[in-house]
Amino acid sequence: MTQYLKPTMKLFAILLVIGVGIPQARSSDDGFASPDKVAEVKAGSRTVAHASWWGFDTKDATACLQAAIQSGVPTLIVDNTGSDWLISDTVQLVSNQEIVFADGVVVAAKEGHFKGITDNMFEGNTLTNLTIRGEGHAVIKMRKADYLNPELYKLAEWRHAFTIAGCTNVVFRNLTIKDSGGDGIYLRSGLRGAEPRYSGDVLIEDVTFDGNNRLGMAVISAQNLIVRRCKFINALGASPQGGIDFEPNNPSERLVNILVEDSSFENNTKGAGISVSPYHLNQKSIPVSITIQNSVSRDNALGIFFYMSNGKGAPPRGRVDIVNCQIDRNPMLFQDPLDAAVMIAFKDCTIDNNSSRVNRGNEEALTIRALNPKGNAIGNIAFENTTVIDDSGRDPISIKYMDVCKLSESITGDLYLTRDGKTEAFDLVGFMADKRATLETLMSLRPMTDVLDRLNPGSTDMPRVGNDMVYLRRNFTFIQYAEAGQSITINARSVQVANYGHDTKLELYAPDGETLLNEYRLASNSEQAITFTAQTTGYYRVVAPGGTQRIDVTSPHAGNGILLKGGSVRFLPINAKDMGRLYFEVPRGVKKFALTVSSDAGADVALLDPEGRIVEKHQGIDSVTLLSATRSDASESEIWSIGVSNVTWQMYVQLYAPLPPVISTNPMTLPTLSNLSH
Repeated sequence: MTQYLKPTMKLFAILLVIGVGIPQARSSDDGFASPDKVAEVKAGSRTVAHASWWGFDTKDATACLQAAIQSGVPTLIVDNTGSDWLISDTVQLVSNQEIVFADGVVVAAKEGHFKGITDNMFEGNTLTNLTIRGEGHAVIKMRKADYLNPELYKLAEWRHAFTIAGCTNVVFRNLTIKDSGGDGIYLRSGLRGAEPRYSGDVLIEDVTFDGNNRLGMAVISAQNLIVRRCKFINALGASPQGGIDFEPNNPSERLVNILVEDSSFENNTKGAGISVSPYHLNQKSIPVSITIQNSVSRDNALGIFFYMSNGKGAPPRGRVDIVNCQIDRNPMLFQDPLDAAVMIAFKDCTIDNNSSRVNRGNEEALTIRALNPKGNAIGNIAFENTTVIDDSGRDPISIKYMDVCKLSESITGDLYLTRDGKTEAFDLVGFMADKRATLETLMSLRPMTDVLDRLNPGSTDMPRVGNDMVYLRRNFTFIQYAEAGQSITINARSVQVANYGHDTKLELYAPDGETLLNEYRLASNSEQAITFTAQTTGYYRVVAPGGTQRIDVTSPHAGNGILLKGGSVRFLPINAKDMGRLYFEVPRGVKKFALTVSSDAGADVALLDPEGRIVEKHQGIDSVTLLSATRSDASESEIWSIGVSNVTWQMYVQLYAPLPPVISTNPMTLPTLSNLSH
């Protein structure tokens, strides 16, 4: 969520400090400008002033308002002139000033302006003693609909109404902030000299954040922050499209002594009412301390989203307390809550998980998702007198995982379930024990390793027929057998994901797996022929070390497929009604075998025998799902497959010994352990 002040405005602020280049406000509307009163402010004889004394221009009031603020008057009243204060460029705030927007005042972003993706309406950098408040009904608004029109603006998640960077003793009170191109308030660290400085001693009170593009409020680095009696409603546009998000950008930032109380988070239909996401912090960061109490989250896509670890290094520590809160008609998601990370504690809370137009009624109230725990145990969640209301027959809690993981005994407490008006204690201890047993079974399975030198490439060259929706993403390895002197062509195709415009790097390695033969840059929505003449006999590798796009790789030559390093590979079909089929070998002599398929947002999967008959089928999977079979006749090697359909987002496939860890979209060219005639 990193975002910086515009360099031009930094220079502008410097010029003001040294007294050079101060804009001269002019009035095109008679009766407002008052040079005599402005002179008294400059002389220090007036400590309260009206912004219109510096003039008022109905077509563009930027210079007038900027000059009034830069006067440094202790109390500045932005008065109601009968017309909106139209702002065409960023207004810089100053220290030791209270800005009061009078009843009925509207400060609005001017049409056709704020073209830069980081053009904010108001900015304050390393200031002290700043109050921004309204009297009666005062509104700060931007033009979100314009910013979402790619014919008018470059799409972006910024263009905040207020950016407050490294400021202390800051108050926002009694305002409506709406329709920003990014966040209503973006609260982050700032630079004073070479040292980053968090924002501290900040009060946000009686503020309504309405219809902002990304978030009502983003908290990147703050200490001693109070958010009281605020409304966060109708965020929609750029991810994460939520109410308030606590999300530092790096380990040096902080979320310390933060209180959110008596506030509401409603109708953020594509995002979370509240997000607590300290995953960029680590064990060396100052421990997190956040309390959310006496508040309501209602009719959002998620009530509260917790994202505690990204699997990189030691996770952050600390505590988040949710006290006496009501979560209505929107479930909660815990992503990688680790036993060694931030503690999440609920007390005296009620979670009504009966369906609404936002929650389609198919999710548990509390979902714990292990996406990337990296060997750490999932846990550190406590419930005290917390009740889930759910008439559907579901459990109040679920554990879902993209890969097998450990489940600690630190998910504890008193959790109650109200069903059809009857409340009973939920057996959380028994539920967790059952989940641990399932995970232990999966963890006992191991993939086959060191298999390449035993794979038979076969002799059939055959182009793939269809089956071209099986897109890979991020890290993968495609193998291709070649005899010395043989000319090989491998075809790679990129399909862009969302607004990501990055190229995908592909590396070609020799059979030893270490010698890099060539590098390729595969642009978005393009194709690339990877050609080479084999110098030695063996399996060559096309490796993608990372990337954001969807990649399809295929070859007409015998002996190719996707190598499941560690037994697993990730696909990203995105809303594929029929993704296609993934083929794998069941070697001669193998009677029983197992594999797993997982999805983070739903998919239908089926295990099919060599004749294409369904042996096992699962619908709407959103966690690791075990598929297994027992062959009555194991005297011959066979090609089985996985059929995948109705995939919402990404999915993973993992094969376990004695299955060789190679899959293919073309059964005719799949290398096998046995000498198989396709």
